[in-house]
Amino acid sequence: MNAEMQKAEDYLKKHRIMELMNDLCASLSFHKPKDVRSFLIKELERRELEGAEASFFEDREIDAVFQLADLMRTGIAQKEQARAALLALANSQKQKEAVQELELPEELDQVTFQQQAKMVLTFS
Repeated sequence: MNAEMQKAEDYLKKHRIMELMNDLCASLSFHKPKDVRSFLIKELERRELEGAEASFFEDREIDAVFQLADLMRTGIAQKEQARAALLALANSQKQKEAVQELELPEELDQVTFQQQAKMVLTFS
């Protein structure tokens, strides 16, 4: 594979474009709208508001974000650092609001952080 093709593949993986397209195609097949373009626009807008794209995060990605919040590498993130990390994962206004409203303990370990992320980011 040449360098440009590798860059394109890496981009698609990084942004999970294939998962999104597969999901949109499945939705199209289920709903069978007459106006496909309008349906897709509305579906993408709905996902932005409701946070449907959050289900694309894997545990290892959440763990990597936790590591960024664990500044001292102690296995513990302070409440505000954990909140900032959760906000970094949020992909919609709804998710950002949910993170802001979340009552977090003063310190979170990696397991607790992952549980909170899955809960607040509406994983499916």
